[in-house]
Amino acid sequence: MLESVAIIQLDSPSVVLLMLSLLSGVLIVLLRHNFTREWSLAKWTLTDLRRIQKRSAEEAPSYSGIIIAQLQGVLAITTIVYGCSLTFDFSFTSINSLLLGLGFGFASLVIRLLVFFLLGRFTITQNVSVIHNALQRHISSWLSLTVGVLALLFSLRPYLLTVMGQEAFLISWGFWTIYRVWQVTATSIRSLSRLWWVIVYLCALEILPVLFIIKLIISVL
Repeated sequence: MLESVAIIQLDSPSVVLLMLSLLSGVLIVLLRHNFTREWSLAKWTLTDLRRIQKRSAEEAPSYSGIIIAQLQGVLAITTIVYGCSLTFDFSFTSINSLLLGLGFGFASLVIRLLVFFLLGRFTITQNVSVIHNALQRHISSWLSLTVGVLALLFSLRPYLLTVMGQEAFLISWGFWTIYRVWQVTATSIRSLSRLWWVIVYLCALEILPVLFIIKLIISVL
């Protein structure tokens, strides 16, 4: 009955977490050295958000850089879900946990792209949605970096995963989510003329997608 349940040895490295952390590192290095414009925009997300809002055509990232940044977001969610699933008492195999994480990662990406597409259809939210699309992408890179470091640590010290893994992963996700919401709120207030448009915009862009993901997680668990 329990033959397919993965057994976690507290003194043995987690190969899957190690591979996820290495993949995160590869994407960061690739973004840093091969797509310098996308990397510069990611840095400005932390240091000078106005540069992203006023970027010139020469500073626009390449499509390959955009794809890598989006994949970083999917990888980050995958790592978080996989790491948290190891700390819960679920009858999941490693492959099931990994597939579950990939499912949540791609679902989150598709939902956000759909929301940005719909908001781009309205003249009043078209420009600000472009800025926030870029903002979400760049913050995904930093989330991937943060989660990748945690995954590397927990893969080499599995006992730490059982002690603080769930909290560390969720706090990392929560921190960057709050940071994104804060930046989105600030730019929305400056860009949208009416307060009720700001409220509607934030509900469509942040609140509803997050609630949908939470409901999806609860239904799966």
